Amino acid sequence: MSEYYDFIDEHRISYQCKDGSILNGFIEYLHKNEHLITYETSYRIADMHPSLKGNKLIAKNIFNECVDRNYIKSEKIKLNKSDFSNPKKSIF
Repeated sequence: MSEYYDFIDEHRISYQCKDGSILNGFIEYLHKNEHLITYETSYRIADMHPSLKGNKLIAKNIFNECVDRNYIKSEKIKLNKSDFSNPKKSIF
């Protein structure tokens, strides 16, 4: 009998990091790139959910994956170093 985990690899999305490396799965990606609410608010709000910038980066990576898999007919969104800039200074 097939299990959910038997099919997870074919649905996994790769995420490009600020150093150009590729990670599979967004949890490690968000932590490595410091895109959690906690980091975005300079630890004033202890919340490990994705920050606004983190959600935008996830969306761009998912869009690019959809282009790679031919679900969307479009050009990929180029991720620049500025996309990964740390927004801490602008929050508070």
